[in-house]
Amino acid sequence: MNSGHLARASATRALRPAAAIERVRLLTLLGQAHAALEAGAEALGEVAGDRHAELCLRLAEAAVVARHWDEADRYIERAGRPGDTRTLVLAADSAFGAGDLRRAADLAAVAAGRAEQEGRWETVCQALTIIGRCAMRHDVATARQAYARAAQTGAEHGLIPARVTALLGLGAVELLDHAVSPALREARELARRTGLLAEVVWSDLLLADAMITTEGPRAAQALARSAAEQARRLRLPGLQDVAEVFVATGDAVAGDAAGMEAALAVALAHPHPPVEVTALAQAIRGLRRLLSRDLRAASALLDAGMSELDGRDEAGPVPHWGLWALLRTVLADRDAEARERLRRSPAVLHAVNRTGLRYADAVAEGRAAALFAAADEAVAEHHWWRRLLRLLALEAAIADGWGDPVSALRADLEAHVRIGETQLARACRDLLRGAGAPTRRGRGLAPVLPGLRAAGVTSREMDVLGLVAEGLTNRKIAERLFISPRTVDTHVASLLAKTAAPGRAGLRTLAGRT
Repeated sequence: MNSGHLARASATRALRPAAAIERVRLLTLLGQAHAALEAGAEALGEVAGDRHAELCLRLAEAAVVARHWDEADRYIERAGRPGDTRTLVLAADSAFGAGDLRRAADLAAVAAGRAEQEGRWETVCQALTIIGRCAMRHDVATARQAYARAAQTGAEHGLIPARVTALLGLGAVELLDHAVSPALREARELARRTGLLAEVVWSDLLLADAMITTEGPRAAQALARSAAEQARRLRLPGLQDVAEVFVATGDAVAGDAAGMEAALAVALAHPHPPVEVTALAQAIRGLRRLLSRDLRAASALLDAGMSELDGRDEAGPVPHWGLWALLRTVLADRDAEARERLRRSPAVLHAVNRTGLRYADAVAEGRAAALFAAADEAVAEHHWWRRLLRLLALEAAIADGWGDPVSALRADLEAHVRIGETQLARACRDLLRGAGAPTRRGRGLAPVLPGLRAAGVTSREMDVLGLVAEGLTNRKIAERLFISPRTVDTHVASLLAKTAAPGRAGLRTLAGRT
Protein backbone atom coordinates (compact mmCIF):
# COMPACT_ATOMS: atom_id res chain seq x y z
CA MET A 1 0.00 0.00 0.00
CA ASN A 2 1.52 3.36 -1.05
CA SER A 3 1.19 6.72 0.71
CA GLY A 4 -1.71 7.79 -1.53
CA HIS A 5 -3.71 4.70 -0.68
CA LEU A 6 -2.95 5.19 2.99
CA ALA A 7 -4.12 8.79 2.86
CA ARG A 8 -7.45 7.79 1.27
CA ALA A 9 -7.88 4.95 3.75
CA SER A 10 -7.19 7.28 6.65
CA ALA A 11 -9.96 9.57 5.42
CA THR A 12 -12.46 6.71 5.73
CA ARG A 13 -13.38 6.16 9.36
CA ALA A 14 -13.84 2.40 9.03
CA LEU A 15 -10.44 1.94 7.43
CA ARG A 16 -8.58 4.37 9.65
CA PRO A 17 -7.33 1.84 12.27
CA ALA A 18 -5.93 -0.55 9.65
CA ALA A 19 -4.37 2.37 7.77
CA ALA A 20 -2.70 3.63 10.96
CA ILE A 21 -1.19 0.20 11.65
CA GLU A 22 0.09 -0.09 8.10
CA ARG A 23 1.47 3.44 8.15
CA VAL A 24 3.48 2.75 11.31
CA ARG A 25 4.82 -0.44 9.75
CA LEU A 26 5.86 1.26 6.51
CA LEU A 27 7.45 4.27 8.19
CA THR A 28 9.48 1.93 10.41
CA LEU A 29 10.64 -0.09 7.40
CA LEU A 30 11.65 3.14 5.64
CA GLY A 31 13.86 4.10 8.58
CA GLN A 32 11.51 6.86 9.76
CA ALA A 33 10.95 5.44 13.21
CA HIS A 34 10.32 8.78 14.90
CA ALA A 35 7.63 9.66 12.34
CA ALA A 36 6.13 6.20 12.88
CA LEU A 37 5.93 6.82 16.62
CA GLU A 38 4.19 10.15 16.12
CA ALA A 39 1.70 8.76 13.60
CA GLY A 40 0.87 5.73 15.74
CA ALA A 41 0.47 7.66 18.97
CA GLU A 42 -2.14 9.90 17.33
CA ALA A 43 -4.18 6.87 16.26
CA LEU A 44 -4.06 4.87 19.52
CA GLY A 45 -7.25 6.40 20.88
CA GLU A 46 -9.23 5.25 17.84
CA VAL A 47 -8.44 1.51 18.00
CA ALA A 48 -9.53 -1.26 20.30
CA GLY A 49 -9.21 -5.00 20.82
CA ASP A 50 -6.82 -6.89 18.58
CA ARG A 51 -6.13 -3.83 16.47
CA HIS A 52 -5.08 -1.91 19.56
CA ALA A 53 -2.67 -4.71 20.49
CA GLU A 54 -1.31 -4.82 16.93
CA LEU A 55 -0.74 -1.06 16.80
CA CYS A 56 1.02 -1.15 20.19
CA LEU A 57 3.36 -3.89 18.97
CA ARG A 58 4.07 -1.96 15.76
CA LEU A 59 4.87 1.09 17.87
CA ALA A 60 7.14 -1.04 20.06
CA GLU A 61 9.01 -2.11 16.90
CA ALA A 62 9.40 1.55 15.90
CA ALA A 63 10.63 2.43 19.39
CA VAL A 64 13.26 -0.33 19.20
CA VAL A 65 14.47 1.01 15.85
CA ALA A 66 14.56 4.52 17.34
CA ARG A 67 16.54 3.17 20.34
CA HIS A 68 13.84 4.32 22.77
CA TRP A 69 13.94 1.28 25.01
CA ASP A 70 11.65 2.54 27.80
CA GLU A 71 9.05 3.61 25.26
CA ALA A 72 9.25 0.19 23.59
CA ASP A 73 8.62 -1.52 26.93
CA ARG A 74 5.60 0.71 27.61
CA TYR A 75 4.00 -0.17 24.27
CA ILE A 76 4.74 -3.87 24.80
CA GLU A 77 2.99 -3.75 28.16
CA ARG A 78 0.09 -1.74 26.73
CA ALA A 79 -0.45 -4.36 24.00
CA GLY A 80 -1.56 -6.79 26.70
CA ARG A 81 -0.22 -9.92 25.00
CA PRO A 82 2.50 -11.04 27.44
CA GLY A 83 2.65 -14.66 26.34
CA ASP A 84 2.71 -14.01 22.60
CA THR A 85 6.00 -15.02 20.97
CA ARG A 86 6.17 -11.77 19.01
CA THR A 87 5.79 -9.84 22.25
CA LEU A 88 8.58 -11.89 23.83
CA VAL A 89 10.94 -11.20 20.89
CA LEU A 90 10.24 -7.47 21.03
CA ALA A 91 10.81 -7.43 24.78
CA ALA A 92 14.09 -9.32 24.29
CA ASP A 93 15.22 -6.89 21.59
CA SER A 94 14.44 -3.93 23.85
CA ALA A 95 16.24 -5.53 26.80
CA PHE A 96 19.33 -6.10 24.66
CA GLY A 97 19.36 -2.47 23.54
CA ALA A 98 19.05 -1.31 27.13
CA GLY A 99 22.04 -3.48 28.09
CA ASP A 100 20.19 -6.17 30.07
CA LEU A 101 21.67 -9.10 28.16
CA ARG A 102 20.64 -11.79 30.65
CA ARG A 103 16.97 -10.82 30.47
CA ALA A 104 17.19 -10.50 26.69
CA ALA A 105 18.65 -13.99 26.32
CA ASP A 106 16.07 -15.53 28.68
CA LEU A 107 13.13 -13.92 26.87
CA ALA A 108 14.53 -14.90 23.47
CA ALA A 109 15.00 -18.53 24.58
CA VAL A 110 11.36 -18.75 25.72
CA ALA A 111 10.22 -17.12 22.47
CA ALA A 112 12.27 -19.52 20.33
CA GLY A 113 10.83 -22.58 22.09
CA ARG A 114 7.21 -21.46 21.88
CA ALA A 115 7.51 -20.21 18.29
CA GLU A 116 8.99 -23.53 17.18
CA GLN A 117 6.07 -25.40 18.74
CA GLU A 118 3.64 -23.08 16.93
CA GLY A 119 5.49 -23.28 13.62
CA ARG A 120 6.21 -19.54 13.58
CA TRP A 121 9.56 -19.87 11.90
CA GLU A 122 10.24 -16.20 11.30
CA THR A 123 9.86 -15.58 15.02
CA VAL A 124 12.17 -18.54 15.70
CA CYS A 125 14.84 -16.91 13.53
CA GLN A 126 14.39 -13.54 15.25
CA ALA A 127 14.70 -15.11 18.70
CA LEU A 128 17.79 -17.12 17.75
CA THR A 129 19.42 -14.02 16.34
CA ILE A 130 18.90 -12.20 19.64
CA ILE A 131 20.36 -15.18 21.50
CA GLY A 132 23.38 -14.96 19.20
CA ARG A 133 23.82 -11.25 19.85
CA CYS A 134 23.70 -11.80 23.61
CA ALA A 135 26.06 -14.78 23.58
CA MET A 136 28.56 -13.01 21.34
CA ARG A 137 29.55 -10.89 24.35
CA HIS A 138 30.64 -13.86 26.49
CA ASP A 139 30.34 -17.21 24.67
CA VAL A 140 31.41 -17.19 21.02
CA ALA A 141 30.61 -20.89 20.50
CA THR A 142 27.00 -20.42 21.63
CA ALA A 143 26.67 -17.32 19.46
CA ARG A 144 27.96 -19.18 16.42
CA GLN A 145 25.55 -22.06 17.07
CA ALA A 146 22.53 -19.74 17.46
CA TYR A 147 23.30 -17.76 14.30
CA ALA A 148 23.97 -20.93 12.29
CA ARG A 149 20.67 -22.45 13.42
CA ALA A 150 18.81 -19.24 12.52
CA ALA A 151 20.46 -19.18 9.08
CA GLN A 152 19.53 -22.84 8.47
CA THR A 153 15.94 -22.28 9.63
CA GLY A 154 15.62 -19.28 7.35
CA ALA A 155 16.90 -21.28 4.38
CA GLU A 156 14.63 -24.26 5.14
CA HIS A 157 11.48 -22.15 5.27
CA GLY A 158 12.31 -19.66 2.51
CA LEU A 159 12.77 -16.72 4.90
CA ILE A 160 15.45 -14.82 3.00
CA PRO A 161 15.56 -11.67 5.21
CA ALA A 162 15.88 -13.85 8.31
CA ARG A 163 18.66 -15.88 6.71
CA VAL A 164 20.55 -12.74 5.68
CA THR A 165 20.31 -11.29 9.20
CA ALA A 166 21.55 -14.56 10.71
CA LEU A 167 24.45 -14.75 8.23
CA LEU A 168 25.44 -11.20 9.10
CA GLY A 169 25.57 -12.19 12.76
CA LEU A 170 27.56 -15.30 11.90
CA GLY A 171 29.92 -13.12 9.87
CA ALA A 172 30.46 -10.83 12.84
CA VAL A 173 31.37 -13.87 14.94
CA GLU A 174 33.86 -15.08 12.31
CA LEU A 175 35.48 -11.63 12.20
CA LEU A 176 36.27 -11.81 15.90
CA ASP A 177 39.12 -14.22 15.12
CA HIS A 178 39.73 -13.84 11.40
CA ALA A 179 40.19 -11.09 8.85
CA VAL A 180 37.75 -12.59 6.34
CA SER A 181 34.30 -14.14 6.68
CA PRO A 182 32.64 -16.52 4.17
CA ALA A 183 29.28 -16.03 5.91
CA LEU A 184 29.52 -12.26 5.50
CA ARG A 185 30.27 -12.55 1.78
CA GLU A 186 27.28 -14.88 1.35
CA ALA A 187 25.03 -12.52 3.31
CA ARG A 188 25.99 -9.53 1.18
CA GLU A 189 25.47 -11.34 -2.11
CA LEU A 190 22.08 -12.72 -1.03
CA ALA A 191 21.00 -9.28 0.24
CA ARG A 192 22.12 -7.64 -3.01
CA ARG A 193 20.27 -10.17 -5.18
CA THR A 194 17.03 -9.83 -3.22
CA GLY A 195 17.04 -6.04 -2.80
CA LEU A 196 17.65 -5.97 0.96
CA LEU A 197 19.48 -2.65 0.74
CA ALA A 198 19.79 -1.98 4.47
CA GLU A 199 21.45 -5.38 4.90
CA VAL A 200 23.85 -4.57 2.03
CA VAL A 201 24.91 -1.43 3.92
CA TRP A 202 25.26 -3.41 7.13
CA SER A 203 27.47 -6.00 5.44
CA ASP A 204 29.61 -3.27 3.85
CA LEU A 205 30.17 -1.75 7.29
CA LEU A 206 31.33 -5.09 8.67
CA LEU A 207 33.68 -5.45 5.69
CA ALA A 208 34.99 -1.90 6.19
CA ASP A 209 35.56 -2.58 9.88
CA ALA A 210 37.66 -5.62 8.97
CA MET A 211 39.58 -3.62 6.35
CA ILE A 212 40.54 -1.03 8.96
CA THR A 213 42.54 -3.59 10.93
CA THR A 214 43.92 -5.48 7.93
CA GLU A 215 44.64 -2.96 5.18
CA GLY A 216 44.26 0.23 7.18
CA PRO A 217 41.63 2.95 7.70
CA ARG A 218 42.54 4.82 4.53
CA ALA A 219 42.00 1.67 2.47
CA ALA A 220 38.53 1.28 4.00
CA GLN A 221 37.43 4.85 3.28
CA ALA A 222 35.98 4.29 -0.19
CA LEU A 223 33.73 1.50 1.04
CA ALA A 224 32.79 3.51 4.14
CA ARG A 225 31.88 6.59 2.08
CA SER A 226 29.73 4.49 -0.24
CA ALA A 227 27.97 2.91 2.75
CA ALA A 228 27.40 6.34 4.33
CA GLU A 229 25.78 7.68 1.18
CA GLN A 230 23.59 4.61 0.76
CA ALA A 231 22.53 4.77 4.41
CA ARG A 232 21.68 8.46 4.00
CA ARG A 233 19.50 7.71 0.98
CA LEU A 234 17.74 4.91 2.84
CA ARG A 235 17.29 7.13 5.90
CA LEU A 236 19.20 4.79 8.18
CA PRO A 237 20.92 7.26 10.52
CA GLY A 238 22.47 4.67 12.83
CA LEU A 239 24.26 2.93 9.96
CA GLN A 240 25.24 6.26 8.42
CA ASP A 241 26.76 7.33 11.74
CA VAL A 242 28.94 4.21 11.89
CA ALA A 243 30.04 4.70 8.28
CA GLU A 244 31.01 8.32 8.96
CA VAL A 245 33.08 7.18 11.94
CA PHE A 246 35.02 4.86 9.63
CA VAL A 247 35.56 7.75 7.18
CA ALA A 248 36.81 9.88 10.08
CA THR A 249 39.27 7.14 11.07
CA GLY A 250 40.85 7.27 7.63
CA ASP A 251 41.17 11.05 7.85
CA ALA A 252 42.74 10.77 11.31
CA VAL A 253 45.38 8.36 10.03
CA ALA A 254 46.09 10.65 7.07
CA GLY A 255 46.60 13.58 9.45
CA ASP A 256 43.56 15.42 8.03
CA ALA A 257 42.11 16.95 11.21
CA ALA A 258 39.55 19.05 9.34
CA GLY A 259 38.25 16.07 7.36
CA MET A 260 38.11 13.97 10.52
CA GLU A 261 36.08 16.56 12.42
CA ALA A 262 33.73 17.08 9.46
CA ALA A 263 32.93 13.36 9.29
CA LEU A 264 32.48 13.15 13.07
CA ALA A 265 30.17 16.16 13.01
CA VAL A 266 27.89 14.34 10.56
CA ALA A 267 27.99 11.18 12.67
CA LEU A 268 27.11 13.01 15.88
CA ALA A 269 24.44 15.28 14.37
CA HIS A 270 21.67 12.69 14.40
CA PRO A 271 19.68 12.24 17.63
CA HIS A 272 20.49 9.18 19.72
CA PRO A 273 23.58 7.90 17.85
CA PRO A 274 24.81 4.39 18.79
CA VAL A 275 27.03 4.39 21.87
CA GLU A 276 29.92 3.09 19.74
CA VAL A 277 29.74 6.27 17.65
CA THR A 278 29.99 8.71 20.55
CA ALA A 279 32.78 6.67 22.14
CA LEU A 280 34.75 6.28 18.92
CA ALA A 281 34.57 9.99 18.19
CA GLN A 282 36.91 10.50 21.15
CA ALA A 283 39.01 7.43 20.39
CA ILE A 284 39.58 8.52 16.78
CA ARG A 285 40.74 11.93 17.92
CA GLY A 286 43.07 10.06 20.24
CA LEU A 287 44.37 7.97 17.35
CA ARG A 288 45.29 11.13 15.44
CA ARG A 289 47.17 12.43 18.48
CA LEU A 290 48.93 9.10 18.90
CA LEU A 291 50.20 9.17 15.32
CA SER A 292 51.50 12.69 15.82
CA ARG A 293 53.36 11.31 18.88
CA ASP A 294 51.37 13.29 21.45
CA LEU A 295 50.86 10.22 23.61
CA ARG A 296 49.52 12.00 26.71
CA ALA A 297 46.75 13.72 24.77
CA ALA A 298 46.04 10.47 22.92
CA SER A 299 45.69 8.59 26.21
CA ALA A 300 43.26 11.16 27.64
CA LEU A 301 41.04 10.97 24.55
CA LEU A 302 41.10 7.16 24.48
CA ASP A 303 40.29 7.17 28.21
CA ALA A 304 37.20 9.27 27.49
CA GLY A 305 36.08 7.02 24.65
CA MET A 306 36.58 3.72 26.42
CA SER A 307 34.90 5.03 29.57
CA GLU A 308 31.70 5.46 27.55
CA LEU A 309 31.88 1.80 26.51
CA ASP A 310 32.90 0.41 29.88
CA GLY A 311 30.09 -1.75 31.24
CA ARG A 312 28.06 -1.45 28.04
CA ASP A 313 28.01 -5.11 27.12
CA GLU A 314 25.59 -4.45 24.26
CA ALA A 315 28.28 -2.41 22.45
CA GLY A 316 30.47 -3.97 19.78
CA PRO A 317 34.07 -5.00 20.64
CA VAL A 318 35.77 -2.06 18.91
CA PRO A 319 39.53 -2.61 18.32
CA HIS A 320 40.48 0.54 20.22
CA TRP A 321 40.17 -1.32 23.54
CA GLY A 322 43.47 -3.11 23.03
CA LEU A 323 45.18 0.06 21.83
CA TRP A 324 43.93 1.90 24.91
CA ALA A 325 45.15 -0.76 27.37
CA LEU A 326 48.56 -0.88 25.70
CA LEU A 327 48.96 2.90 25.68
CA ARG A 328 47.95 3.13 29.33
CA THR A 329 50.48 0.43 30.20
CA VAL A 330 53.26 2.24 28.33
CA LEU A 331 52.48 5.64 29.85
CA ALA A 332 51.32 4.76 33.37
CA ASP A 333 54.44 2.93 34.50
CA ARG A 334 52.93 -0.50 33.81
CA ASP A 335 49.73 0.29 35.69
CA ALA A 336 47.58 -2.86 35.67
CA GLU A 337 44.15 -1.22 35.91
CA ALA A 338 43.57 -0.82 32.16
CA ARG A 339 44.72 -4.36 31.43
CA GLU A 340 42.40 -5.82 34.05
CA ARG A 341 39.44 -3.81 32.77
CA LEU A 342 40.03 -5.17 29.28
CA ARG A 343 40.55 -8.71 30.60
CA ARG A 344 37.06 -8.56 32.18
CA SER A 345 35.43 -6.93 29.16
CA PRO A 346 33.58 -8.73 26.33
CA ALA A 347 35.82 -6.70 23.99
CA VAL A 348 38.66 -9.13 24.76
CA LEU A 349 36.91 -11.71 22.58
CA HIS A 350 38.11 -9.75 19.54
CA ALA A 351 41.55 -11.02 18.43
CA VAL A 352 42.84 -7.47 17.94
CA ASN A 353 41.99 -6.54 21.51
CA ARG A 354 43.44 -9.77 22.90
CA THR A 355 46.65 -8.96 21.06
CA GLY A 356 46.74 -5.43 22.44
CA LEU A 357 46.41 -6.97 25.89
CA ARG A 358 49.26 -9.41 25.18
CA TYR A 359 51.53 -6.62 24.01
CA ALA A 360 50.60 -4.70 27.16
CA ASP A 361 51.46 -7.75 29.29
CA ALA A 362 54.82 -7.98 27.50
CA VAL A 363 55.53 -4.33 28.28
CA ALA A 364 54.47 -4.77 31.90
CA GLU A 365 56.66 -7.84 32.38
CA GLY A 366 59.73 -6.21 30.82
CA ARG A 367 62.21 -8.26 28.80
CA ALA A 368 59.22 -10.38 27.74
CA ALA A 369 60.27 -11.14 24.18
CA ALA A 370 58.35 -14.43 24.24
CA LEU A 371 55.09 -12.67 25.14
CA PHE A 372 55.74 -10.14 22.38
CA ALA A 373 56.30 -12.91 19.82
CA ALA A 374 53.09 -14.66 20.89
CA ALA A 375 51.15 -11.42 20.47
CA ASP A 376 52.66 -10.96 17.01
CA GLU A 377 51.49 -14.39 15.96
CA ALA A 378 47.98 -13.98 17.37
CA VAL A 379 47.16 -10.99 15.19
CA ALA A 380 49.04 -11.96 12.03
CA GLU A 381 45.96 -11.53 9.82
CA HIS A 382 45.37 -7.94 10.98
CA HIS A 383 48.53 -6.49 9.46
CA TRP A 384 47.83 -2.77 9.76
CA TRP A 385 46.56 -2.79 13.33
CA ARG A 386 49.41 -5.06 14.40
CA ARG A 387 51.92 -2.48 13.19
CA LEU A 388 50.01 0.24 15.06
CA LEU A 389 50.14 -1.75 18.30
CA ARG A 390 53.77 -2.73 17.76
CA LEU A 391 54.73 0.92 17.51
CA LEU A 392 53.92 1.38 21.20
CA ALA A 393 55.27 -1.97 22.33
CA LEU A 394 58.56 -1.47 20.47
CA GLU A 395 58.98 1.98 21.98
CA ALA A 396 58.78 0.34 25.40
CA ALA A 397 61.21 -2.37 24.26
CA ILE A 398 63.75 0.33 23.32
CA ALA A 399 63.31 2.08 26.65
CA ASP A 400 63.53 -1.13 28.71
CA GLY A 401 66.18 -2.89 26.62
CA TRP A 402 64.49 -6.13 25.61
CA GLY A 403 63.86 -7.95 22.35
CA ASP A 404 65.06 -6.74 18.95
CA PRO A 405 63.02 -3.56 18.44
CA VAL A 406 65.30 -2.09 15.78
CA SER A 407 64.80 -4.98 13.35
CA ALA A 408 61.05 -4.97 13.95
CA LEU A 409 60.82 -1.20 13.44
CA ARG A 410 62.78 -1.39 10.19
CA ALA A 411 60.41 -4.07 8.87
CA ASP A 412 57.39 -2.00 9.85
CA LEU A 413 58.92 1.15 8.37
CA GLU A 414 59.35 -0.59 5.04
CA ALA A 415 55.71 -1.75 5.10
CA HIS A 416 54.42 1.73 5.96
CA VAL A 417 56.46 3.40 3.21
CA ARG A 418 55.30 0.79 0.69
CA ILE A 419 51.59 1.55 1.26
CA GLY A 420 52.04 5.29 1.77
CA GLU A 421 51.35 5.49 5.52
CA THR A 422 53.31 8.70 6.06
CA GLN A 423 52.52 9.29 9.71
CA LEU A 424 53.26 5.74 10.84
CA ALA A 425 56.43 5.69 8.75
CA ARG A 426 57.56 8.95 10.33
CA ALA A 427 56.86 7.56 13.81
CA CYS A 428 58.93 4.44 13.05
CA ARG A 429 61.80 6.54 11.75
CA ASP A 430 61.65 8.77 14.82
CA LEU A 431 61.93 5.74 17.11
CA LEU A 432 64.80 4.30 15.09
CA ARG A 433 66.70 7.54 15.32
CA GLY A 434 65.97 7.81 19.02
CA ALA A 435 67.35 4.29 19.42
CA GLY A 436 70.55 5.33 17.70
CA ALA A 437 69.87 3.11 14.69
CA PRO A 438 71.19 4.30 11.33
CA THR A 439 68.59 5.74 8.94
CA ARG A 440 68.88 7.36 5.59
CA ARG A 441 69.10 11.04 6.28
CA GLY A 442 67.64 13.82 4.23
CA ARG A 443 64.94 11.79 2.50
CA GLY A 444 61.35 12.58 3.25
CA LEU A 445 58.42 10.22 3.64
CA ALA A 446 55.58 12.25 2.17
CA PRO A 447 54.72 11.75 -1.53
CA VAL A 448 55.06 14.83 -3.75
CA LEU A 449 52.03 15.62 -5.88
CA PRO A 450 52.69 16.32 -9.57
CA GLY A 451 51.95 20.06 -9.37
CA LEU A 452 54.38 20.58 -6.51
CA ARG A 453 56.95 18.24 -8.04
CA ALA A 454 56.94 20.46 -11.15
CA ALA A 455 57.75 23.39 -8.88
CA GLY A 456 60.74 21.49 -7.53
CA VAL A 457 59.31 20.61 -4.09
CA THR A 458 61.09 17.64 -2.53
CA SER A 459 59.72 14.85 -0.35
CA ARG A 460 61.48 16.26 2.71
CA GLU A 461 59.93 19.67 2.00
CA MET A 462 56.55 17.93 1.86
CA ASP A 463 57.26 16.55 5.35
CA VAL A 464 57.92 20.09 6.52
CA LEU A 465 54.83 21.44 4.72
CA GLY A 466 52.62 18.90 6.48
CA LEU A 467 53.93 19.93 9.90
CA VAL A 468 53.61 23.64 9.07
CA ALA A 469 49.96 22.87 8.26
CA GLU A 470 49.58 21.38 11.74
CA GLY A 471 50.69 24.72 13.19
CA LEU A 472 54.07 23.56 14.53
CA THR A 473 56.89 26.04 14.95
CA ASN A 474 60.20 25.50 13.17
CA ARG A 475 61.76 24.31 16.41
CA LYS A 476 58.98 21.75 16.96
CA ILE A 477 59.28 20.62 13.35
CA ALA A 478 63.01 20.14 13.87
CA GLU A 479 62.35 17.99 16.94
CA ARG A 480 59.80 15.90 15.05
CA LEU A 481 62.05 15.29 12.06
CA PHE A 482 65.32 14.99 14.01
CA ILE A 483 66.96 17.80 12.04
CA SER A 484 68.27 21.20 13.11
CA PRO A 485 66.03 24.30 13.33
CA ARG A 486 68.29 25.98 10.78
CA THR A 487 67.60 23.17 8.31
CA VAL A 488 63.88 23.67 8.86
CA ASP A 489 64.32 27.39 8.24
CA THR A 490 65.95 26.51 4.93
CA HIS A 491 63.14 24.14 3.95
CA VAL A 492 60.44 26.71 4.81
CA ALA A 493 62.22 29.41 2.84
CA SER A 494 62.54 27.03 -0.09
CA LEU A 495 58.83 26.18 0.06
CA LEU A 496 57.88 29.86 0.08
CA ALA A 497 60.09 30.52 -2.93
CA LYS A 498 58.97 27.49 -4.94
CA THR A 499 55.24 27.88 -4.29
CA ALA A 500 55.05 31.69 -4.15
CA ALA A 501 52.97 31.29 -0.99
CA PRO A 502 52.47 34.50 1.04
CA GLY A 503 54.01 33.34 4.31
CA ARG A 504 53.21 30.41 6.61
CA ALA A 505 49.45 31.04 6.37
CA GLY A 506 49.75 30.62 2.62
CA LEU A 507 51.65 27.37 3.11
CA ARG A 508 48.88 26.09 5.42
CA THR A 509 46.28 26.96 2.77
CA LEU A 510 48.37 25.19 0.14
CA ALA A 511 48.66 22.09 2.32
CA GLY A 512 44.90 22.03 2.81
CA ARG A 513 44.34 22.11 -0.94
CA THR A 514 46.86 19.35 -1.64
